[in-house]
Amino acid sequence: MGLHTEENRNLMSEKLIQKWRDDKILWMLLAGALLLRVIGFVIYVAQGGTGVEPDTESYLFSAVLMKTNFRFGETAFRTPGYPFILMITMFLFGENYYYGLVPIQILFNVVAIYFVYKCCVLLTQKKQVGYVAAAIASLNFLDISYCYKILTDSIAQTCTIISIYFFLVYLNSLKNGEKENKSILLASVFLVFAVFIRPASVYLPL
Repeated sequence: MGLHTEENRNLMSEKLIQKWRDDKILWMLLAGALLLRVIGFVIYVAQGGTGVEPDTESYLFSAVLMKTNFRFGETAFRTPGYPFILMITMFLFGENYYYGLVPIQILFNVVAIYFVYKCCVLLTQKKQVGYVAAAIASLNFLDISYCYKILTDSIAQTCTIISIYFFLVYLNSLKNGEKENKSILLASVFLVFAVFIRPASVYLPL
């Protein structure tokens, strides 16, 4: 039993090493994107940034209501997904919830870059195109700056891009004479998550 477990571990290690070698450029791009966003956040906070924007108040209002009265509030033009995330960070970090929120948004943004790469490779069958797209997304100033704002953009964008990726996988399966129902289901689930975070995600994929 122990011998088989050791063999399985070795096999998994070899697969991970091989995956790193195959996609070394991608992982370097993702690591660079993460580092760039962390450095940007440190500079932003050092300059007095708090993440507060004109739309922030409505999200915070709903989050506080959820936390104190277990209700969403009267802001019907907002969906409850983002205030729910804010409420969780408030529970975990108290008044310092902002510093718990931003790492989540940075992580989501880096995940979005990965799926931009996956979408481009799926559409073109060329990794080089995916690398260029990932590099552009990594350096996108708006993406970088919105990671630090108390706004829905980073999380909703990521869920939307993941939804698009799985929808493309589904379309690709139809071209090959197959029908990957799991992919269309995942595309639907992530689109629902995106809309739950930001209503505009209903039409943004189009």
